Amino acid sequence: MANAFSAPRTCIHPSGRFIYGIHRPSYRVKNLRENRTDLVLGHDPGGDPMDNSLNFPDGDIIIKNAGQVYEVPNPFPFWGATYILKDAADLMAEDPLKYRVKPHEPGPEEETGNPATDSLPHLPRPIRLAFAQTSRDPEILKALARLACRLEYDQGGRAIGIRFEKGLDGQMRPAILDHDLFEVLGNNPALPYDHKLAMVLNPGAQGTSPVVGEFLSGSRTHVWEYLRANSYVPWGHYASNMAQDSERYSAS
Repeated sequence: MANAFSAPRTCIHPSGRFIYGIHRPSYRVKNLRENRTDLVLGHDPGGDPMDNSLNFPDGDIIIKNAGQVYEVPNPFPFWGATYILKDAADLMAEDPLKYRVKPHEPGPEEETGNPATDSLPHLPRPIRLAFAQTSRDPEILKALARLACRLEYDQGGRAIGIRFEKGLDGQMRPAILDHDLFEVLGNNPALPYDHKLAMVLNPGAQGTSPVVGEFLSGSRTHVWEYLRANSYVPWGHYASNMAQDSERYSAS
């Protein structure tokens, strides 16, 4: 591709050809984390525990042959470039319908004997999503969580983990029944904290991305820095998330 100072950077070649770049990233990431929180996140179908040891590796992280990334300069140079994961682009090119999000419609779960919540599985899905976003009733939110994923409970009914199942790629992953409902509930501050821990806050609940950095300040602020290794950014990118033991939703 021509130098940016001598010619506009665009994916359109004067001959009509389409220009793009492809990254085949391998790189090393310095691990600056000093602590770890080892947890059992849940259990697989055979009853074996699923822990979060992959989220807390020892030493620096060496990424070999991460997912390939297309770099496509936009037709108009002032729009910059677009980065797309090659696997996702190839899947879309093969069959666009495969890449379309298809929400799973869960069937009715076991009734609890509570008229206020037993009707939730039978409501239209948009209404369930609206309840998940706007409700502040903990019983309604806990009932919706049973429709969003398969949680594990202790004898007192407290959520203590999430069940795992084998995904289409053969890897074990949380058993999520309705991804949209799961995401909306996870962002509702009124979701009971034990459910929030099991569903989204515990390190490892949302995947095996390694924690390579950490920030601690007193007893109220704790941040994990996750490495998203197979990213649309060819050399990976980072996501800072409040840790599971941090105080949330506090103006102070």
